[in-house]
Amino acid sequence: MASETRATIIDDLTSFDGTLRTAGDLRIEGQVSGQVECQGTLIVAEGAILDAGVVAADIIVSGTLSGTITCHGRLDVRDTGVVRGRVETGRLAIQEGGVYEGHLTMLAADEGAFEADAPPVEASDDDEPAAAVGEEDADADSSTTYSFFRSFAAQRRDGDDVSTPGRIPPSS
Repeated sequence: MASETRATIIDDLTSFDGTLRTAGDLRIEGQVSGQVECQGTLIVAEGAILDAGVVAADIIVSGTLSGTITCHGRLDVRDTGVVRGRVETGRLAIQEGGVYEGHLTMLAADEGAFEADAPPVEASDDDEPAAAVGEEDADADSSTTYSFFRSFAAQRRDGDDVSTPGRIPPSS
């Protein structure tokens, strides 16, 4: 018997405010605020709004995600996705058109393991994955911090082509 992946769905007719924990995958199509802990993959669908303290193994964002976010694996921001807030992640992928605004900390390899008993993270007031940032640093001794405040697009204002995947240097 093959093992089944179980998923919870918050549909587009549903809004939720509180603490939500799941050992499986979670797909959000509606509006959720509060705290979310997902030991599987958290999917924020296009049109969905998640404003919460989030701890998840992996996250895929096609809608809007804001708050304090800890992703122990890979955070994928799709072309319609918007992420705002304080993010800690092991790997980051942002497709052209995806938006990230906030503070980013890349976790070292030993910091990326999911801890089911970790305390919840408080929310802050303040389908092809893109190339990941940070994968080449899997053996780094400490976290690396980045700050991004613009939409990722094919060209920056200064005209430099940024469509080629690559590592973005840390800010001073």
